[in-house]
Amino acid sequence: MTLTARPKVLPNCGLCNRRFWTVEDDGSRVWCRRWTIAEVREHWADEDRVRREQAFARRVDETLIALGIGPVAPKRRPHVGESLIERLKAIYRIEDILFKLGCSLPIGARRGTVPCPLHGERSGRAFSFDIDRQRWRCWGKCGTHGDVVDLIRIARDKGLMIL
Repeated sequence: MTLTARPKVLPNCGLCNRRFWTVEDDGSRVWCRRWTIAEVREHWADEDRVRREQAFARRVDETLIALGIGPVAPKRRPHVGESLIERLKAIYRIEDILFKLGCSLPIGARRGTVPCPLHGERSGRAFSFDIDRQRWRCWGKCGTHGDVVDLIRIARDKGLMIL
């Protein structure tokens, strides 16, 4: 049996606000009842099932997008008052730039490490990325870090890509 992370927000009783208690009402009186072990296990199993289904749906969408036949997320239109940097960050995503540089990111990975495309690393995994924050860092020879604009600038300075 594998241990799974428990939810941070647990169901609480409406009367006493204790975790894994519930309000019972038989029409004449109202009281708090503690959950049975079976009810707690069922609750955790339901949450695990929902998490697995959501993760599977994300992997399917990302695979279809990678194949070019899936749902395409609409690109956000830049607002008139935004700076050039903010517009570039809205248009370009770090995963797209890494793909153009020849890095194949694992499907479904929101963060991880790959060989650094900036200094031609072949076997190491010195380049870490975080897609949610749109940040990256090379822990190896380059020692550089930043956001998508910095990645584009450094790659262009090294002659690796042209947008």
